[in-house]
Amino acid sequence: SVDVHLSYYFTKVSKGVTLELKPIADAYLEFVNTLTDLVPPEQVTVVGIYASPLDDEDVLQSVCKYGSVREDQLHLLDQEEDVCNDARQERVRRYNRHLQEGCTRYGFQFDDLYDQMVDPITNKMKPSFRDVADKNIHVVWETTILLWLEQWPWYKELAPAELEEELQKTLEEYLKTKPWAERTHLASTVGVLEAIDKARGTEKEVLG
Repeated sequence: SVDVHLSYYFTKVSKGVTLELKPIADAYLEFVNTLTDLVPPEQVTVVGIYASPLDDEDVLQSVCKYGSVREDQLHLLDQEEDVCNDARQERVRRYNRHLQEGCTRYGFQFDDLYDQMVDPITNKMKPSFRDVADKNIHVVWETTILLWLEQWPWYKELAPAELEEELQKTLEEYLKTKPWAERTHLASTVGVLEAIDKARGTEKEVLG
């Protein structure tokens, strides 16, 4: 995830080349394959990286904040190729395709949440999963975990009965650490479950 969301920019401005995503995916899967002495390949699940949550206008400040690019290097980035939402999401999808293809070769399972987390009309991450800080590249884990619970029955079986309540508490505690944030989070007012329902509502509207 760091390679796609941050190292891409570092490589572009420092080396003047576009980061090749397939070798990164291949190297990662090669490492995972070394673990199959402990876990059979068919029991290995590789998770795709998450979509970019940033708005276009926040990308340049974000990569500076994370230290991938200096301010005096920003002019080396192209708005359409490097910054715009569609280009960023396409890099995510391309990397995940490389992972999925590699998983097929190794006999691993592959899973991701891209379609559930991204609005199919705008191609942007849905508010239910975005951090309240505009320049944060990480997702909100509390709502994201709920998606994985739905996706993986075995994961749901392991979850404690009070998990929903605990997720709401941890989200509220986390939000307290960011009183300066530019936005409030949907789940802080309607709850984590309702936030997921609202995210699904976008899908239902598209599907008719």
